[in-house]
Amino acid sequence: MTRLYCPVTADGVAALATSVLTVEAAFAVTDDVRALAPDGDEELHEHIATQLAAAGCAGRRVVVVVVDVPDARVRPAASTGGGALPGRVVVDGDVTLRDVACFLVGDEGEQVNDDADLELSWYDASEIDAVRALL
Repeated sequence: MTRLYCPVTADGVAALATSVLTVEAAFAVTDDVRALAPDGDEELHEHIATQLAAAGCAGRRVVVVVVDVPDARVRPAASTGGGALPGRVVVDGDVTLRDVACFLVGDEGEQVNDDADLELSWYDASEIDAVRALL
């Protein structure tokens, strides 16, 4: 299984609650993420992937859904011009609430900032209604 960190909108969370989510963007702990902190442990690499996903929420409330999908459904993102973002992957097929490990939500009004890590609150997958209420 591969753990993915996916920036989502309120509509994406609503879709997960009722049916499936088509993943528009996803990040994972890949070799290029590990290269950003070569002496770091897996927890640090997961944090980096989370922050990369959170950056995908620029201009809106930060919500990252963390999902686990079979390895065979994940492939590297194709490079475009300047190359793919570190950790960027493509997931084949939709995800369901059963795939969700948790939600990570930024405070209301908190903006993505390249200079600082975002503080994100953790919500279990079973708390999807609470996440929806925040949005």
